[in-house]
Amino acid sequence: MPAERRSAVLAYLGDIFRRASFPGNEWVAKYFDFCEEIGKTVTLQNYFHPELFPKNGSLRGLKRLSMEQRTQMLADKMIRAWQVAPNPREIEMLLKAGVNTEYIHPQAEGCTLLGYAARRGYVDCVDALLRHGADMGAKAPNTLTPFQQAAYMGQARVMDIMLSRGADLSQRTEIGMTPLMLIVNGLGGPDNRRSALELLLARGVSIEDKDNEGRTAMDWFNCNRWTFQSMGWKETWAEPLLKIVKEAEDSKRRQEATQRLIKTIRNIGTPGGGAPDPKALQRYIDDGADIEHVDDFWGDTALGIAAGYNMKETCEILLNAGANLFFRDKRGSTPFMSTAVNGYEELMKIFIARGADVNERDAKGETGIIQATHRGCRTGVIKIMLEHGAEVNVGDETGKTAFDYCEDGKKDDRYYSPRGNGMEVYTELGQILCAGAHRRLLEKATDGNFATPGLEMIKKLAGDNIHMKDAHGWTPFLWAAHQGDIEAMKLLLDKGANLQATENTGKNALMLAVYPELHVEAARFLMDRGIFADLQDQQRRSALDWAKAVIGDKNGKTLGRPKAEALKEFQSAYEPVMKSQSLDQYHSGLRAPVTLSRRLRFKGPE
Repeated sequence: MPAERRSAVLAYLGDIFRRASFPGNEWVAKYFDFCEEIGKTVTLQNYFHPELFPKNGSLRGLKRLSMEQRTQMLADKMIRAWQVAPNPREIEMLLKAGVNTEYIHPQAEGCTLLGYAARRGYVDCVDALLRHGADMGAKAPNTLTPFQQAAYMGQARVMDIMLSRGADLSQRTEIGMTPLMLIVNGLGGPDNRRSALELLLARGVSIEDKDNEGRTAMDWFNCNRWTFQSMGWKETWAEPLLKIVKEAEDSKRRQEATQRLIKTIRNIGTPGGGAPDPKALQRYIDDGADIEHVDDFWGDTALGIAAGYNMKETCEILLNAGANLFFRDKRGSTPFMSTAVNGYEELMKIFIARGADVNERDAKGETGIIQATHRGCRTGVIKIMLEHGAEVNVGDETGKTAFDYCEDGKKDDRYYSPRGNGMEVYTELGQILCAGAHRRLLEKATDGNFATPGLEMIKKLAGDNIHMKDAHGWTPFLWAAHQGDIEAMKLLLDKGANLQATENTGKNALMLAVYPELHVEAARFLMDRGIFADLQDQQRRSALDWAKAVIGDKNGKTLGRPKAEALKEFQSAYEPVMKSQSLDQYHSGLRAPVTLSRRLRFKGPE
């Protein structure tokens, strides 16, 4: 280069670098000499004279240069970008012409071209370099890959581009630091760090990963906390990390509390486990124990396990905390069914008071009544379920009802009976089931239309069951009369029911049919069948007396008809029957001795 031109170029460069606070002509001269030695004068010319750069996509000017020259030109443009961002078109043209993407510029902080662009956040340069085959895994002398360089400086946009092109989130430095640790321990500004943290955490990186010395990202944050504070940084930039850490800590605390809760209940239920400590259980719940957690061994929740051990107080604590009373274990059984199988009467009452369904079924279609019958003959809980409206005439998946299992229990010694004598126990249980079934099923007739399930139940009753009485002495036939259900009474009479049966206070079916509801048609049916119309109960009141009581009783009903009209109709049917029943009926053996409604006077022969 002629001396005059060299002096002009030096003066031009010196003026530019002086205004940019660079060291001055001495540095420029050394740089110029270096470039001249390797024949790169054109690089300086293009560097400071953009008008010399090929335009309109022409590569002829660039292709005349060597690979080293083009590479140096690209590196120069990127190094200069502290003042002016690289021109994407120029970068693209150089890459098309061909450069060495693994070149490390002396001023590039020990990074490859891709690493330097990633470190500085040159999104367009990174995208172009990746499209032209730059290696994302190439480590610079500083041992960091381009992706790690971006993480270290908190360049979220660059990281996003690299991740979209397959960058490995699990890559580590030589000391085991993850990208998340590099963000926390790097040189990025607070805003950049926050964006980078949000990006990685959204990708599901683990905050539990540790470096070679066992430190996590949160440990690094705590180590640098004083430094951040001294720089005047607020911790808002680390909120994504702190939030995840807090959630993880809360989750861990909840898991530990859950395991302690389950373990405590299990230990209490085992022999020698001791009594439950309500305060300890409540403390575990307050610590966030998941009361709906399903134990792997038991396949059940804490409430189900506690119910299996008859822990009344524990169950109430869990229910007060919101435990699901209707959760089904792997067998399809609920806590309520555990009380039925095991005969836990008091706990069953608690569950019923909390809304348990006495007719719920397990996976095999078995109800609590069925389970209590053929898995232990638990008469106490059966009575409780019957009192709360449990259905008896329902079958499991095989079609067998509690009555069927009860009959099996009488015949098969293999059926479990807690009191030993299976025949005796299951006979008693059969009586309880029948008595409860009578009341439950016949009560369905309150609307005057006896339900089909009720009639089907009656068809199943046979032999002594037809005459079975409940605690008040009511037979199925008396219940049907009380409800005024003629169809049920016909069916029961056909099965052998006693027309003249009375309950504990001496009332027969006719009295029950006329009070507190005056069923005129049902009463007429009974009288047509020959019921003793003049019978008196223990209060010395006849059916007519009870019918008249409906008039003065505010609770008396006549099924929508005027009371006086209904009474008149009943009386007109009742009086002829009274007259037609002759004295020899009392001695013919057709009925048991009764109390007469009036003294009979006998006249001698005329």
